Amino acid sequence: STAEIARFADRISPNPSLEVVERHGAEPEVLACASRKREVDAIIERIEAFRESSHKSLGIICKTRQQAARLHQALTRKISEVHLLDVHSAAFSSGVIVMSAHLAKGLEFDRVIVPQADADNYANEMDRNLLYVACTRAMHQLTLTHVGAPSGLVPARS
Repeated sequence: STAEIARFADRISPNPSLEVVERHGAEPEVLACASRKREVDAIIERIEAFRESSHKSLGIICKTRQQAARLHQALTRKISEVHLLDVHSAAFSSGVIVMSAHLAKGLEFDRVIVPQADADNYANEMDRNLLYVACTRAMHQLTLTHVGAPSGLVPARS
């Protein structure tokens, strides 16, 4: 991950043994959306920007399998070539992949979007770990989206 992503994740769940590699990139983006529909539209805009970039992989990492399935369904109504990674999937190495934070462990993506980073969705210590896993999958660019108040686990802009 870039130094910016590593520092952002360290503010979610401090890791004293973290050694930040001084490879710089964009600051993580925390995007407030007026509704779930607007959130899906914002994610689609970022998918389109990804497709125009030189990056090869975009992970859309939801808190749960159910959230991943619902978001995948909403996205595929509007755009193509969006894959859902579940326990029965063969691994995808490139393109746009929607999955749960649990399935994202050990994977890396050029870009990551973490949807529904809302106060009611990421609220406790277990959620903190899932959010940390989701954010640390990003190598170059990280975006979190939320409707209503952002999770208190999401670092405020520094």
